[in-house]
Amino acid sequence: MISNNDKKRKRVIALLTRDEMEYLDKIGMDSLFSTGSRLSRIEIMSALVDAAKRLGITGKGAKDKYELLEKIIHITTSQTERREFPRFKKGISVTLKKADAPENEKRGFTQDISLGGFSMQLAAGDDYKVGDVIGVELSDSKKSFGPMRAVGRVVWKREFSNNSEIGVMFTHIENADNDKFCKYLNTQYENGEGEDSDIDNNDM
Repeated sequence: MISNNDKKRKRVIALLTRDEMEYLDKIGMDSLFSTGSRLSRIEIMSALVDAAKRLGITGKGAKDKYELLEKIIHITTSQTERREFPRFKKGISVTLKKADAPENEKRGFTQDISLGGFSMQLAAGDDYKVGDVIGVELSDSKKSFGPMRAVGRVVWKREFSNNSEIGVMFTHIENADNDKFCKYLNTQYENGEGEDSDIDNNDM
């Protein structure tokens, strides 16, 4: 006999799109081929919900599923980055160029930075959005660092009345530039010049 809870779960799954259903099936097949045991759609959905609960994800400030998706990406990316890379509150000169419109430059300073990426403020009404691929140039004249060129992707965005804030994750840095960047950040860390900056997910 099917329980009431199972009936409710199946109704939720029935509301998913075809692409979403196929993705759940792919996860199930991955588990089958790698372990010999296939995860069901219900098990996968339950695991995803439990993961969201553990990460402390809420619906605060999310008007639709796309804003909720942005929050989830932001939280998971920032938590992963905090485990892997020390993050510093550091104002480094940065120039951004969108891959599809390189003639439109945005200049400013990072708010914080790590080997994984950085955040910065932009003027209100900017056209950057989550998922944009951008060219990045960083330099710190006071510390004789740069310019370092990299490719990044916008992984989160917050919009305020007067400005906006974006988080950029590095996706490619040339080896020579990466070595210089690592040495620069290591020097900041050793000298205590940077401030470790944790993002409070409760503000999301």
